[in-house]
Amino acid sequence: MPTAPLTTLAAQFATTGPRPWLVIGAVVLLAWSIGFAALARASAPRLPRPDAETSAPGIEAPATANLLTHRWSVTRSAASATLVDLAARHHLRIERIGEGTMLVRVPRTTGTARREPSLVSFEQSVLELVSRHAVNDTIPAPALLEAAGPTWFDDFRHLVEGEAIAAGLARRRWTRTTGVALWATLAVALLPWSMAYDRWNPGAVTSVSTNWVGVIGGAALIAALATRAGARRLRGLSHTAAGRTSAAHWLGVKRSYQHTGSFGELQADAVQVWDRHLAYACALDEAPAVAATFPIGPDRDDEVWSPATGRWRSVPVAVPRGAGPPQTPGQTALSAAWDTIVATAGLVVTGWLLTIALSGPLLESVRGWAGWFEPALHVGLGALAGLVVLFAFRLWRRIPVLVSAIGDRNQRTHTDGMLVATLVRTDHNRNGHTTTRHYSVVDDARGTTPLRAFAGHHPALARYQQVRVEHSPRLRYVYSITELAGPDTTVAGVTPAPPAMMPTEPPAG
Repeated sequence: MPTAPLTTLAAQFATTGPRPWLVIGAVVLLAWSIGFAALARASAPRLPRPDAETSAPGIEAPATANLLTHRWSVTRSAASATLVDLAARHHLRIERIGEGTMLVRVPRTTGTARREPSLVSFEQSVLELVSRHAVNDTIPAPALLEAAGPTWFDDFRHLVEGEAIAAGLARRRWTRTTGVALWATLAVALLPWSMAYDRWNPGAVTSVSTNWVGVIGGAALIAALATRAGARRLRGLSHTAAGRTSAAHWLGVKRSYQHTGSFGELQADAVQVWDRHLAYACALDEAPAVAATFPIGPDRDDEVWSPATGRWRSVPVAVPRGAGPPQTPGQTALSAAWDTIVATAGLVVTGWLLTIALSGPLLESVRGWAGWFEPALHVGLGALAGLVVLFAFRLWRRIPVLVSAIGDRNQRTHTDGMLVATLVRTDHNRNGHTTTRHYSVVDDARGTTPLRAFAGHHPALARYQQVRVEHSPRLRYVYSITELAGPDTTVAGVTPAPPAMMPTEPPAG
């Protein structure tokens, strides 16, 4: 019979120990990982090649244009651009008073009705925000930061994404069906590992698994936790064919606004002259002073505005690794060495205990015991495995810091550029102590992204000064920051906006 060899092979696997199952699990899990990586790459939003330059906007709202030109992600400029767009369409009015303070005025008819049939959901959300917090039909621009917290901005972002999906310009990167499929296939991939755990003690091997519910349930639970964590990291939108076509057009509009050259110097009250073009320039990051005037949404400490290249640009910031206040390379080396020793000792001890618990007769001796002892033992083994992973992760984080700190000893270099921001980050430990870290962000105008943040700050220096930073090459510890020239007001032809109109310093934390 041709099925006899298969039956014999199945019988052998039914009575085998854990090692073949571990090999099978490794192969299957590797295949699943490759498939997941391919799916993640295929679903990642990609910007198309820009169309020819044009000053004719498309039919989409400024917030939608913001989403399409930022890899299908809504930035804070989208909310600011929506407010300016509402002013261009006469639902609001923007006025300058005093020494440049901007006021948003709500017409009484709009403030009373609160609902405008001509507006889409996210535009209505901005209009209601202004109307709700206006006093005597007006609200100063700085007050919008207090009115629009992170929760409001998240709702605004979801509304923009929903409108883009309804218009066929975007799609969910991970649908519910995709999530269930990933979870189910990962659970199947983890079954051999769960089987190996169930059969770890060779003396306990029988023709049928002693705990099928535990085998399948454990694999399903681990798969659920893993896919949920992955979904949080990779959630969002992806492109559609129509979305890529529209994005290419808006990138052409962005290039046209760049070559116009005047949007970077305009303030929000210029909407009376430029109409909706100013709102679109704000959404496309070509009117940074306008976006900074209306800080609607949370501040970001991983991105700054810089005029160092001669044109305003929003650039991500790379902060050096490590926690606590900036330390010299020697101090960092000692700290990282101690952490490495502790993590190594913890990994060796917990790994040894876990190996003894799994390979010894402990599991076999409690099989079949009634009551809570056997489940409690399995929970304890899980906690021990978690400690192994924790110590391994700690080693993975601290060893590169140790290597960089050793390499930085007695080595110094310097970077010349413009001081464009100072990041302040505050950490609170369990003992109630507060640790504040300062990072100086310097743009060397070479177009390299992300910008480098240096672990140190000189309070006597102002923004947009040309400076020289003497620092260690790897950890970027600052030894000194010296001014190369006076406050730069005409860097490559760009005049920075007044401080009140510029993006605010990122908050602590």
